[in-house]
Amino acid sequence: MDLRPTPIGELQLRVRFRLLTPEEGGRHRGISAGYRASWLLRLEGESPTTVHDAPITAMEPSAIRPGDEAMAVIRPIAREFWSSVASGRNVEMREGPRTVGRGVIVEVGAQG
Repeated sequence: MDLRPTPIGELQLRVRFRLLTPEEGGRHRGISAGYRASWLLRLEGESPTTVHDAPITAMEPSAIRPGDEAMAVIRPIAREFWSSVASGRNVEMREGPRTVGRGVIVEVGAQG
């Protein structure tokens, strides 16, 4: 997986996820690296759920179809909302109110 250098202070997360099929309420088309996803987080001490944007900057494989799994690097746009994420936490990929993927945070990292 091509991991570009992370700018100082930028958060990046490795996420293993599965894109849901249309029958599961997911997308009809696949995605590739560069897809700007919203992610539903269930964090301790916060409201039951929070959704925040984090584009997929690298993915292996580089493109997937509904029903496929991938390992991805996501970089949250507003780092302050992701301060309490940790490896092992479940996340959901969202498009508006619809869940289109489910996954788990494998690694949390930052430079700076």
